[in-house]
Amino acid sequence: MLQEESELSGLFEQDYLELCKKLNVKPLNILKFTQLPPLPTGPLEEETEDGLEALEEEHEELPQELSKSSVMLHASQPVLQAEQKQTYVSRFKYTPTMNIELTENEEEEETYKISLRGYRINTQQIQLLNSTVPACVTLSQLVLWNCGLTGEHFTLLTNLVERSGIRHLTLDQNPLIPEVLYCNLILSEDSAIKNLVLRGNKITDIGCRLLGQALKSNRTLTNLNLFDNKIGFEGAEALAEGLKLNTVLQSLSLAKNNIKDDGVVLLAKALSNIALSAEEVQQRKKLLMEMDKKHELEDDATKKKGRPGRGGSAKATEDKKDPKKQAQNAKPQPTKKQEPPRVQQKTPDDQKNKKDDKKPKDKKSVQNLKGKKGKPEEVKDEQEEVDIVAADPMFEVNGQSYVLGNRSLNSLNLSCNSITEQGVKALLEVVLEQEATADQLPEGLLGIFRIVLQYNPIEQDSQALTQLQGLLNTRNPFFEAEPDALEIGEQENSSELEVPTDGNAE
Repeated sequence: MLQEESELSGLFEQDYLELCKKLNVKPLNILKFTQLPPLPTGPLEEETEDGLEALEEEHEELPQELSKSSVMLHASQPVLQAEQKQTYVSRFKYTPTMNIELTENEEEEETYKISLRGYRINTQQIQLLNSTVPACVTLSQLVLWNCGLTGEHFTLLTNLVERSGIRHLTLDQNPLIPEVLYCNLILSEDSAIKNLVLRGNKITDIGCRLLGQALKSNRTLTNLNLFDNKIGFEGAEALAEGLKLNTVLQSLSLAKNNIKDDGVVLLAKALSNIALSAEEVQQRKKLLMEMDKKHELEDDATKKKGRPGRGGSAKATEDKKDPKKQAQNAKPQPTKKQEPPRVQQKTPDDQKNKKDDKKPKDKKSVQNLKGKKGKPEEVKDEQEEVDIVAADPMFEVNGQSYVLGNRSLNSLNLSCNSITEQGVKALLEVVLEQEATADQLPEGLLGIFRIVLQYNPIEQDSQALTQLQGLLNTRNPFFEAEPDALEIGEQENSSELEVPTDGNAE
């Protein structure tokens, strides 16, 4: 680090300029605003490549986009080719400018987002960010778009993220970063990243395999955007395996890759219910019995030591020592004498609501259940037990035992992936299955309710597509039905719901 954090004021702009002056480094131009100026717009026919990327950005924020149809289609346009020459439009024409976005606070301006776009950044500037960003506790978003980042830069960025309150990280259009490094951002159990955007970085199945592995243990990432990469069947398979064990990811974008129908089938299976063999059923029952016995022993041990049992409070212990308070408490409140539930089930929304995007918190606090303190190993074991119980509710259908598959994923973007009727049918099947077992869902989970299928060679009059759209619209809590909203081809602007039927999307 160039300077100790204790020597910094915590005001990003002030610290950055002072450090540049101290090191005799020319600072970047700084542009401050409380609201982004509008991006230049143009006809989609003239900016086809940018048009799809702009569409992706438009639908990146979940609540805003979900008020529309849950299955998104697009008007017939020339199919995008992977080898098509890419052009980037920079708001500042590649001028080395740092954009600082401030909260609209009358009393004091607080920096919450920093963006650097469209020019090659040097290692020294990354080092300056590495020194100043962690000291600013209100800073939660960092955007480095098309900055020529390399593996050396990425190592510094990883250190920056671990020490700061960054929750939303965007590294678009930086293909020089080795793809095997991206998983390090979410691999650690202490990772605080909630929104990771890696568009246009030439990530292949190799990098995707490592990301899928990291998803298995990650407990904080809610949005992963892999738009415009080179992910194929094996990458989709790795992500599907990660989704089977992941319980927090809510939005996944694989738009403009090469998933195809076979990859869609694997992703659909990750969202399906999991059939259990007779041996697996017995193993789960045995595990639950062992957990019950362990909890009973822990409760007995804590009571003997004069401490409250699981779910108790310090006040209960004090009352035991005071005969007057004990007599008062003896006036009965039956609910207080009952044993508390073994484990309180947590949902992804519960964890998300407890995080503050503006101010960083103790990264290990996510793992502390019910405010429980203890050794990291003990907390980890407790978290593993919660995961088992949360995924455990077994149910039977025609004598076959099942457990729920992934139900945390709400939004899946599969536009421009050469998906045909076969892939649509696989998606329809899994949505029907989730709908049929909705009564088994833990409170707070909704399952999949938004799928994007633009720029895929799907027949416009596909019955499976029509059924899928209607079903997802009924599941989507943000969808507001309009007259004929579920009927393809009968909308006021029917051309917006057409699907190209000629050619294959890359």
